[in-house]
Amino acid sequence: IPEVLGDHGTLIPSHDREALFNVLQKHYQLNQSERTKLGEDNYRHLQSNFSTERYHLDFQQLLTEI
Repeated sequence: IPEVLGDHGTLIPSHDREALFNVLQKHYQLNQSERTKLGEDNYRHLQSNFSTERYHLDFQQLLTEI
């Protein structure tokens, strides 16, 4: 999971309320510009790594390698 998230998410240990609170508090304290940038960066990461188009390209490449 860390290799999928990269810098685009935070892993929180299961049942760790304090860690969850700290992450939520950190995000809550972001200003509008920071939240917008974070959302746009995460969306670009998602589109470039997990979109249907990316899936098809990766699958086609896999088939050519077989």
